[in-house]
Amino acid sequence: MSIASVTDRIQQIESQISQLQSTQTSDAATSAAFATTLDKVSATTAATSADPATGVSSDLGTDLGTAAPTTSQKAVVDEAKKYLGLPYVWGGTSISSGVDCSGLVQSVYKSLGYDLPRLSADQARSGRPIAGMADAQPGDLIAWNNSSRNNGADHIAIYVGNGKMIEAPHTGAQVRLVDVPSTPDYIRRILPDSANGSAARSVAPTSSDLAASRASFDLQSLLSTTGLTAQEGAA
Repeated sequence: MSIASVTDRIQQIESQISQLQSTQTSDAATSAAFATTLDKVSATTAATSADPATGVSSDLGTDLGTAAPTTSQKAVVDEAKKYLGLPYVWGGTSISSGVDCSGLVQSVYKSLGYDLPRLSADQARSGRPIAGMADAQPGDLIAWNNSSRNNGADHIAIYVGNGKMIEAPHTGAQVRLVDVPSTPDYIRRILPDSANGSAARSVAPTSSDLAASRASFDLQSLLSTTGLTAQEGAA
C-alpha cells in the first residue's frame, strides 16, 4: 500500500471521528435541554400534588435534585401519614384512639416489622446516628432533649423529607405535619442505608461510542499493516 493510499485512508477515518464527535456534542446539548424542561415540570407537579384534606404531598420525601426515597422509606412515610389528625393521647399507641410522640414512632415502625422501645429517650438511642439534617432521609427519627424529664430525648418525630416531619406534639393537639422547627439533638436511622446516589450506575455504550472505537481500531490496524506508528501517520 502506497503512502498516498495510507494518507487518504487516515483522512477518511479522521473525518468519520469528527462527525461522530459533532453528533455526541449535539446529543449532549439536547439531553441537557430535556433535563432542564423535566426539572421544571417536576417542580410544578410537586407543587400541585398536595392532598387538599391534609396538605401532604403525594411526593412527600422527595427533594428535587436528590435521590427518590427507597421503598422502605416511602413505606414509613405512608404509614405515618395514616395517623395525621389523630388526637395526642399520653401513653397512647392506637391508630384509632390516639398516640403520643413515642407511641406514634413505635406504632409506625411496628407495623413495618421493627420492634422499637416505648420511650422517646430509648428510641433516640436506637438504630444508627446521623451526622446532621443535611444527611437526614425520609423515615429517620429526629428527637430533642427539651427538659430533665427523661435521661435524653423527651420529644421525637419522624422525618419525611423536604424539611418536614410528622409528630404527635402535646396534649390538646393532633398528629400533624410541620416544618422541622430546630436542629434536632438526635437523628437516628432505623432503616437500612439507601444505595441511591452512592453506587455508580452502569451505563451501556452508545452507538456513537462503539463507532468511534471501531474507527480508532481501524486506524491502528491500518497503520500496523503499513509499518507506520500512530505518531508517524498523524504527522
